[in-house]
Amino acid sequence: MWTCLPTSATSPTTEPPSAASPGWRIRRSLSAACSACESTTDEEGDPMEYRPGKYAAAAAILAAVVLAAATSAPSQQPTTKEYMVKATCLFNFALFVEWPSNAFADAVAPIAIGVLGDDEFGPFLDQLIRGETVKNRPLTVKRSRSVEDLKGCHILFISRSEKPRQTQILARLRDENILIVGETEGFTLQGGVIRFYLHEGTVRFEINPQAAERRGLKISAQLLRLGRIIQNETATTQGGAP
Repeated sequence: MWTCLPTSATSPTTEPPSAASPGWRIRRSLSAACSACESTTDEEGDPMEYRPGKYAAAAAILAAVVLAAATSAPSQQPTTKEYMVKATCLFNFALFVEWPSNAFADAVAPIAIGVLGDDEFGPFLDQLIRGETVKNRPLTVKRSRSVEDLKGCHILFISRSEKPRQTQILARLRDENILIVGETEGFTLQGGVIRFYLHEGTVRFEINPQAAERRGLKISAQLLRLGRIIQNETATTQGGAP
């Protein structure tokens, strides 16, 4: 199961984007697809054969919306289906998180998504957010290998390439109003807020609400119900698997 957001989950403070936009099509169609598509990588992140899950129709939905969003992307290194879904989750996380007002320069300042380290998303993430708004704010993407360059981001994805210095990175960002997302073991126990993980060949995510609160972030109950909750060193299952 790709664990992301259900189609029934909507943000009361978010205006409906154009139904023709790739991001909105994915946002509205992702529920069934997220529950049916198996992973493209193993626990070490090495490629595996992509195979449909129990519900083939839902897998077809994901394939269709991914294709629609990626069709006009520049010809670069292809993005794996795993990272297409992770990119879509990052986009959706913005709908279900509230930042303090001082995290933005003004009422229409963009929500910045940062990628620290190796970029596995390729052009897909840019294509996904192009023309989209969340809570009346546009979205932008920044990429860097420097933590300082990305301190102004609101969502920061830390690639597994940064694992050797992960502890130091999280310590430097400890008091920033940033939704920090990662994909390596122990990430949420070291101060990260959300971690993607694989369970029985499927991608899911876990959330550390205490880390979010410490950063001044409010995560909606809808999102919390979908993830495995981490409280200090104890994991409890809600929407995710143990």
